[in-house]
Order: sequence, then structure tokens, then C-alpha cells
Amino acid sequence: MSRHVPRNPSPARGVESTVSANRRPEPLCPVRPGDHCTLCVPGATGPHDCGLVYLVMDDPDLATELATRRAEVRRSGLLARPGAASA
Repeated sequence: MSRHVPRNPSPARGVESTVSANRRPEPLCPVRPGDHCTLCVPGATGPHDCGLVYLVMDDPDLATELATRRAEVRRSGLLARPGAASA
């Protein structure tokens, strides 16, 4: 009887990790365009469970104001559009 041994797949060609093995990715704060998440809300572990981010995104007026500020920052060139290639 032969035993099936799973093959260890090699990484896809052309796919490189942009984060070294010793560094974790630093999430950006959705409320402060261009700044990294500083865990300013007690108990938050990142933007995904931050109460402030939830409140801002859940309020239509605040979300609109944030979108306006993000657009201003993008126009000034301080923040790249998500998914845009940087030169």
C-alpha cells in the first residue's frame, strides 16, 4: 500500500511578499488619512475593531466629511489611491 504524501507547493512565480519575515504590515488608519493605526482607542487591535472607525463610517455626515478630506489629501499628493501603482 502506498501512502499519499502532500507536496510542499513552491511560491507562485512573480509573487513576492512586500513584508519581511521580521516585520508585520502596518495598517493605515481610515480616520486619519496617511497615518498608520496607532491603536489610539483602548481595546482596539487595529482598524477592523476600532470603535472610532465604526462610529465615523456608520454616520453618513462624518463619512461624507472623511471622504472629502481624503480626496483633498490625495489631490495634494500626500496619499496614494488604494490599489494605485506607485512610481
